[in-house]
Amino acid sequence: MKIIDLSREKGEIEIVLNTMQMARALGKSEATVRRMDLVREGRGRWRLFASLERVRKTGTKEEKERWETELKAAKAQLEQIKLERERGELIPRAEIAKLWAMRAAEVKAGLMQLVRKLPPRLEGLEKEEMAEIIREEVYAVLKRYTRKGPYTPSKRKNGS
Repeated sequence: MKIIDLSREKGEIEIVLNTMQMARALGKSEATVRRMDLVREGRGRWRLFASLERVRKTGTKEEKERWETELKAAKAQLEQIKLERERGELIPRAEIAKLWAMRAAEVKAGLMQLVRKLPPRLEGLEKEEMAEIIREEVYAVLKRYTRKGPYTPSKRKNGS
């Protein structure tokens, strides 16, 4: 799980790695990572750039050279992320989650309305008539859920 924190001050971005990912990035074991003087983001989470900077200042010559290379690679990745963000190709996860959670709540509300809305409309009808009314109401709920929006995938041209 790689977390890219886009909310840092001054537009700085930090990559947060779990212990296993940090161990891979540093070429160390997970136990060694836990003992190292790295910058923690939380339990089992490490700030990559801040940690590499700290190690670069305090490590052996060999470690400094290796981590200088890692830092350069990470900064190149960061620049790519910034570019994608500026182009609108990278969207904050929280923003998408919020909008889709709102849609899910709309679907739930729409389905719950059916409980009150349908019984009076269905009373005394034949099965086929009931099925048609239910189909229309369900389609209306689904249509509201699948409406266009900033993060809604467009329909494929092949009809699927």
